[in-house]
Parts: sequence; structure tokens; C-alpha cells
Amino acid sequence: MLSGMKQSAVTAQPRPSEEPLVTVVLGTYNRPKLLKIAIQSVLDQTYSNLELVVVNDGGEDVGGIVQSFGDPRINYFSIPINMGAAHSYNYAIYESSGQYITYLADDDRYYPNHCEVLVRALENHPEMGGAYSDQYRVDCDLNDGEYTAIHKKWIRFSHDFDKLTLIGLQNYIPHPCFMHRRSLLKKAGLYDQDQKVLIDFDLLRRMAFYTDFLHVSIITGEYYFPVNNKKRITDLAYNDPDKFQECDRRAFTKVPDKP
Repeated sequence: MLSGMKQSAVTAQPRPSEEPLVTVVLGTYNRPKLLKIAIQSVLDQTYSNLELVVVNDGGEDVGGIVQSFGDPRINYFSIPINMGAAHSYNYAIYESSGQYITYLADDDRYYPNHCEVLVRALENHPEMGGAYSDQYRVDCDLNDGEYTAIHKKWIRFSHDFDKLTLIGLQNYIPHPCFMHRRSLLKKAGLYDQDQKVLIDFDLLRRMAFYTDFLHVSIITGEYYFPVNNKKRITDLAYNDPDKFQECDRRAFTKVPDKP
């Protein structure tokens, strides 16, 4: 359940009457300069029948940044205290309506083809509950809230779907690469808000009990990996290995009620 707390909602203009097919979920926390890039990458999509739900997770107010785009497809919510990424994503899902859901962090960006590639994949393969593409990892420096000094740009993961590997070993599907049907959440559940790290792996693993995913070997975005500033959620593995292992065990213990 989501916390019953006050929030503010901002839409740049009256929202379109047509329900969007795609929801892009974007959580943000104290990254205003990077947020602009992430939002613009969504608005630049060649596929336009979408909504963007931005949830500010208790950080500095970015309502002005969101409004500056003047796009009626954006809906913005600001939560007064930091509740974590899983809570932000769940909040956005509750406030969204798209049949297909895809995710973006405030420090990543899509290429213009992202939504079009994955929507086409799901429309052409109704037997699949989700689809995922490839993306670049960009090794860089983080200075004054912006990524600078690009050191390396490479594809870390590009693997066809293997259910046993995903359920029993490790995640090979980067979060921003993934799009799934909303209906799948009714079976697998939402994000585990007590899972402070590996939240994407935890959700993907639970979904994989119910469906296969289609791998589309096309690059549709990039995520940034600052080598001089270890403050990503996954850096918990290095900063607090015991806590990371606890989260890892928590994810692997979850199984569906029925086979």
C-alpha cells in the first residue's frame, strides 16, 4: 500500500481526452539538471501516444522545470518526504493509465526510438508480457549535478530471455530497457517498498514466473555510471555489503502462490 500523505499535482496544460497507450514512469530526487535531459528524451519520442508521470521523491521542488516544457502529456506529483524509488514508481503507476508501462530514472535518457520499438514488439507478440531492448552504459564523471568527461560508452547487457537465469541467478535486463503490460502487475504485484536495492530485479523476477519477455536487440537509450561519485542505489553493494546481501536474499525468497 502507498502511504496516505499529501502531495501536489501539476499538469502543464489540460490533459488530452484520449487515454494514452504508454505510461512512462519517472522518479526523481535532487537531480534537477539531469531531470531536464530525461524529460526531454521522453518528449522527443517518435511514438507520441504516451503520458509521462514524474514523481518527486521528497527532493527539492522541480515543479517549475516540469511546467517549463508546456506539454499536456506530463503529470507531476511531489511527495513531501523521501520514501525511496520503489514507492515513487508505485505512486506513479497508481496515477497512470497506460496499458503499457516503461521506466526511466532522472539520470538516464531514452533515444527517440525507445517507445516505438517496444510498443511494436508487444503489439506484434501478444503472448509476451513484456519486452526489452538494449542500451549503452556511459562511464563518466559527475560534477556540480551534471555528467561530464565521458570515459567509455559500451553495451553491458544484451542477452536473449532466459527464464531460469532471471529467476534463479541474476538480472540481465536494465530497468530503462523494459516495457510491460499493465495487466501483468495484477499477477506479480507492484514494487516491494521494503526492497531498498535490486527493486527492478525483484519485480522482473516475480513477473518472469508468469510470462516470457521478448528481447529486441536494438539500442534505445543510455544510462550514466559516474566513476568519481559512488552514490547510485546499487553502490550499496560496496558501501554496505551485508545490507545488500539481505536485499538479495529477500528477492530470491519470493515465489508465486501457485505455479
